[in-house]
Amino acid sequence: MNTLLFQEFFVNLEEWSDKLQTLKDASNFLVEVVKEPIGLEIKNQVLMINQRFTDVKAEIGKFMQQQSLQQSQRTYQERVIRLQQWLDGTEGMLRSHPTCTLKDLKELMRQLDVCINVVPVLRSVCTEIGCERVMIRYH
Repeated sequence: MNTLLFQEFFVNLEEWSDKLQTLKDASNFLVEVVKEPIGLEIKNQVLMINQRFTDVKAEIGKFMQQQSLQQSQRTYQERVIRLQQWLDGTEGMLRSHPTCTLKDLKELMRQLDVCINVVPVLRSVCTEIGCERVMIRYH
């Protein structure tokens, strides 16, 4: 089903529920005031509409759950990539052998400060993706 159509329907779901309730109320009134075969037909049609609406709401629930799961997976992957990039960059910097000049050592200290300042942000990212033990090992 078209995702855009589904999203537009989600926004108006409460409105559609209200419209269905109005239809049920009107049909109950009509069933009481019209003759039996017509009243029975109205009742059956409204029951069919109600069942279809219930089915659609169930599908919407499944769709919303799937959308939420996909968003969580995307967020998880983005955070894992961010963490891996930081770990790779920091490891590469730490493995490099700087020349022993004051300028090079100052640059190395600046890079270490940058890495250390990123640790609290990455710690929260790790907590969110469940890899806090990884950060403890590197801190």
